[in-house]
Amino acid sequence: MGSLAKMKDNAIPAQSVPKAPVVIVCAADDHYSLPLAVMLESLSSHASLSDRIDVHIVDCGISGQARQRINSQARPNLHFHWRSSIRSPDIGDPFWGHVSGATYERLIIEKYLPDDTTFALWLDCDLLVLDDITTLFQRSLNGHTMLAVRDPFIPCVSSPFGVHNWRELGLTSKQPYFNAGVMLIDMNHWRASEIASRAGLYIQRYGKKVHFNDQEALNAVIGANWTPLNDRWNYSANPFHAKRQNLRGNKPAIIHFAGRVKPWDLPDLGASQNLYFQYLDKTSWHGTRPGRSAGNFLLSWYVRSNLRKLTYWLENLHLRLRHLLGI
Repeated sequence: MGSLAKMKDNAIPAQSVPKAPVVIVCAADDHYSLPLAVMLESLSSHASLSDRIDVHIVDCGISGQARQRINSQARPNLHFHWRSSIRSPDIGDPFWGHVSGATYERLIIEKYLPDDTTFALWLDCDLLVLDDITTLFQRSLNGHTMLAVRDPFIPCVSSPFGVHNWRELGLTSKQPYFNAGVMLIDMNHWRASEIASRAGLYIQRYGKKVHFNDQEALNAVIGANWTPLNDRWNYSANPFHAKRQNLRGNKPAIIHFAGRVKPWDLPDLGASQNLYFQYLDKTSWHGTRPGRSAGNFLLSWYVRSNLRKLTYWLENLHLRLRHLLGI
């Protein structure tokens, strides 16, 4: 009896058992090294200090100097793990648009993580994180492959720029379409469902018919096997898209600068950009601002003007033409 009591006294308290690290994955080339640094700084500024955060950064051509500058942002609870891109040339680069080949890295996310990783959060680099990202790991996935936010620009797989062959895949016209910029993934489900190989085959099969690259491929193969997150976790900086979202009385937890208008490229974009600069100035890129050329001035004026409300449909028409022409 005494020995049993002694064993209990010497037992390790349950609360002292270390928690599993929060696992985050992102990818960037050298052009996106600055936004990557800002995203990581904003993430670090709001993350719980009680959680270890392992960020796996897929290096798609980041210069040695930029890599050193990003490494300087590491914190006692924030650890960076650099992974060289092993993306297959079979997928190649996007057939059209402004995005780089780094966008395809999320299709093979499991290749950059330890085999025992159970949950991982994919984050695009053009994000501003304004809440504790670690709380997402407490959410239930309801047995699905992942959590994501419904895309405000492409609300359904049957929408323009959605999944072009949704009928053939057996999806319903009202099946919601998610934005792939923020995804909390159950890696066991992901591997068992062979998401990487199926999405890669989708892109190879349909080629130039694919609209938004890997995002369409993921929506095609995952279908309804995902759980919606509150819009605040992927809130669009584009006012035309944001008006279709519902914050439910909350502030944005993540602002997503999706599309061609980027806060590091154009000046005078307003409140979201000013907030972006607050975090940029905490990095080694502090003081960096977009150039003020005549072209940038006119484009910034247009983006903020009432004229854009009348001509936004032309932007979408232009987008369709670019996809058709592959430019």
